Amino acid sequence: MAEGLRLSFLKEEGIFRMEFLNDTLGAGRTLRGRKLERLEDMRILVDVSGVEVFLNGGEEVFSTRFYPEASQYRVELSGTDCTCRYCS
Repeated sequence: MAEGLRLSFLKEEGIFRMEFLNDTLGAGRTLRGRKLERLEDMRILVDVSGVEVFLNGGEEVFSTRFYPEASQYRVELSGTDCTCRYCS
């Protein structure tokens, strides 16, 4: 997201990661991760200064402050069953 925040799950390792690739967006934060037995669903809520990620119906939650420029908002999804909804 915003060319500086990557959310990933590597099934082989069983680890979900929230990784800031851009120091400005992360305000000093870099990487957080959590070992998961499975990843069945993920809900991501993004607003002007925060990101919340709910995994497996909220069993695991990641929250962080997030400071992209207005022109940087972009989301890319890849996987087997992805749906993206935009709510204004």
